[in-house]
Amino acid sequence: MSTNEHELIEECRNEIKILNAFKKDLKIQYKEMKDRVLNNNLDPANKFRVSDIPETTSQAECCARIASDYYLDGSIFRNEIPKAETSYNQFFRKFRKMINYVPEVIAAIETYMNSLRRKRKKRRSNQTIATLNIKQLAKRLNLSVSTVRNRENRGEIPQIVGERRSKLLWSKSEIIAWIKAGQPVREKWEAIKGELNV
Repeated sequence: MSTNEHELIEECRNEIKILNAFKKDLKIQYKEMKDRVLNNNLDPANKFRVSDIPETTSQAECCARIASDYYLDGSIFRNEIPKAETSYNQFFRKFRKMINYVPEVIAAIETYMNSLRRKRKKRRSNQTIATLNIKQLAKRLNLSVSTVRNRENRGEIPQIVGERRSKLLWSKSEIIAWIKAGQPVREKWEAIKGELNV
């Protein structure tokens, strides 16, 4: 992955952390407001004082900007001063809307992250790696093609990395490392090749 892609994915992860923390805070504020209404025997349909309304925090503003960056409606996260007829119920609906909107924004970020990962994967697959076909592998192992084919069928040689025109291909660098390791069977080779950085 290029440095730029790596930085973008890290930035996405940080944005998701910010959004999750904001959602948690919203739930706490929502519960506190609900408790205040219940504890003071207030009618949720009543209008409330403007002083009861939490102002837009820097955290909410940050989340609004994040949502806007992904072409979503960031204004949902801003607590605009409600009109005089706003009731507690209407305010609770706004809070629920903000809480429920966070996963949508996170989903948009994750979609973007996945597109970055797909680009990386595509670029990697486009990079050409040195390969050996079955004849070249047989020559390197001093075996006949049919013997190599039989060993492949029994899982005694490394996994193929692809096919070209119906011909099996192996990674040349992996085959060299496998020969140096004593030609273990595939299952054992798969277990140890990570330690060899193959």
